[in-house]
Amino acid sequence: MKPHSFFVFACLLVSLNYISCQRKLSGKYKPLTFTILQINDVYEIEPLSGGEEGGMARVAKVRKDLVKDNKNTIAVLAGDFVSPSFMGTLKYNGQRLAGKQMVDVMNATGIDYVTFGNHEFDIEKRQLQERINESEFTWVSSNVEEKRVDGSTGPFMKYKNGTSEVIRPYVIHQFIYEKGQSIRLGIIGVTLPFNKTDSIVYDDIYSSVKDTYERIKDSCDVIVGLTHLEMEMDKKLAKVVPGLDLIIGGHEHMHMYQEVGKVLICKADANAKSACIHKVTYAPDTREVNVISELKIINSSVPFDSEVNKTVQKWVAFRDSVVYSLGFVAKEKLMRADLPLEAREPFIRSQSTNFTRLVTNSLLYSFPEADIAILNSGSIRIDDQMKGEITQADILRSLPFGGSLSLVKLTGEELLKILNIGTAVYQKGSGGFLQIEGAERKNNVWVLNGKQIILSNTYTAVMPTFLSKGKEKNLEFINKFTQTTPDALANTSIDKAYSKNDVRNSVITYIKSGMKSPLWVNE
Repeated sequence: MKPHSFFVFACLLVSLNYISCQRKLSGKYKPLTFTILQINDVYEIEPLSGGEEGGMARVAKVRKDLVKDNKNTIAVLAGDFVSPSFMGTLKYNGQRLAGKQMVDVMNATGIDYVTFGNHEFDIEKRQLQERINESEFTWVSSNVEEKRVDGSTGPFMKYKNGTSEVIRPYVIHQFIYEKGQSIRLGIIGVTLPFNKTDSIVYDDIYSSVKDTYERIKDSCDVIVGLTHLEMEMDKKLAKVVPGLDLIIGGHEHMHMYQEVGKVLICKADANAKSACIHKVTYAPDTREVNVISELKIINSSVPFDSEVNKTVQKWVAFRDSVVYSLGFVAKEKLMRADLPLEAREPFIRSQSTNFTRLVTNSLLYSFPEADIAILNSGSIRIDDQMKGEITQADILRSLPFGGSLSLVKLTGEELLKILNIGTAVYQKGSGGFLQIEGAERKNNVWVLNGKQIILSNTYTAVMPTFLSKGKEKNLEFINKFTQTTPDALANTSIDKAYSKNDVRNSVITYIKSGMKSPLWVNE
């Protein structure tokens, strides 16, 4: 399904307020209803877009309101939350936060169940274990295991208060009602095999869920998948395991809806800009299930939960103090973007966007002696759209790892090799997909500043030092070319405004200059 398909669903909600997978309910026993609050792909604890969208304190308020309406309510997160974020790169008591702030806020919010997202494995195994141990919620995963020191593999563990707990393929949550009635909800977790590190092993997605489903189906009244998969994978899963009543998904970062047979698949927007509210009704006599799923927009119309907001502000204050020590002013307003700045991974790792052009133009502004700016898309890690008031904090969280810039001398032949490899089809979707400013391909010919690149000519490129040192896959050969090191680059526009050569300083300086061209139209 195309990402925009669920937008129709969202529009329908304005008038209908729900869409459901209807199955007839009948019988002498009263149907029982429980609620699942779903969020997914949440990297930021505070609101975005100048405070207008998202925010975990707002999620907490939605959760509390749902609990007031029905005490049989749980909150789940369908993967991706400990990484990436700028705040996660900061040090607390000498150690990188690496998602510590997120787990703390999720504990305060009252999240009940999570599954691993691919970004959970960005951080070190030791750090992930610390986050698991700190969590007050339950992790569930049917297809991810850890590699242990002795070479064996097995499920992840949680160690807390002197006890150990296995992270299982499923959990069974029991809801209790009046007159002794109850519902047993089975939750099966699964993650796409995207981040292949040496510390983890993936089992097959479909057989893992199918085997787990067969194992628990007679012990549950309702079974849902808590998945961090691509939509096409979710659709295939619904076909392989048609007995699932609902798939609660993540990964795409935009709200999506699909039905495969009787299985509903729902995803919310990233960073809690929306949530899915699933009201599930079970008929005890017929064992039939009715699922009604509503998309809840999380914006300034939703008030903060005061207690959770205190926890959020504790970490925001910590971030601002560290940022200030680094020479930045987190809350300084730089510009207003009424049209969102596109920095979501599926876009920036396959094409040019208004935000990538902002960054690459800033490199040329800071280094006017360069003929061309080259940026590896993997340096942009916000995986989101930004709009409204854009602050220094937004630039920092967009480029959380920062990094210096270098000048590289290249022949036309060498430059063409970089351009052709960096924009090749096989690079799309990876951090090695290159963003280019100063050159473009016309009729399959690379043109630089209006002229065809000459093989024997010499050109100067500005690029992140990470890229110039050959640390990007398929572009390792760049480290062989003549380079001007960051330490030797004095009196640049960056250094005139700041004292440090850093891509983030470059972007901030460029925005403050007023910028030389409009960048707000996406290709």
